[in-house]
Amino acid sequence: MVTIKCQTGDDVVVGADSLSGADLSGLNLHRAILDGQNLRGAKFVAAELRSAWIERADLTGCDLSNSNLFSAVATDALFVGAQLRAAVLSAGTFDRADFTNADLQSARVGQASFRGAKLGGANLRCQGLEKAELEQAEADPSTRWPDGFVPEAHGVIMRNRAE
Repeated sequence: MVTIKCQTGDDVVVGADSLSGADLSGLNLHRAILDGQNLRGAKFVAAELRSAWIERADLTGCDLSNSNLFSAVATDALFVGAQLRAAVLSAGTFDRADFTNADLQSARVGQASFRGAKLGGANLRCQGLEKAELEQAEADPSTRWPDGFVPEAHGVIMRNRAE
């Protein structure tokens, strides 16, 4: 059994030996403290992660589809290959996070900060990207953008995949 601490005092007990690969879909993890945790391959489908602390956490390959990460703090987190379709990331802090090959199709990202984030190969055809902070974020030619979006005009650094 693993206990996820939440700043609300509503701790969540998960019937698993590890959070890596665990199914946490639909759970209320509001203000959860998951900093530095290995969450690789976990399922957070439609989970409530509003204002969660996930700095330096490894969410590689996670399914966060339809989850609510509004105002989450995920600085330096790994979202490599993660599914974030239709997730809410608005007002969150994702500075220096790695979204390489992540899928944010239809996600809401307005007022989120992605300063210095790695966006290579990511599907960023999401809502509100023009209102997100993207200064010094890095992308490559395989990154997919909303129609008409000019990444360089928002401070994104375009790299060749080989670099």
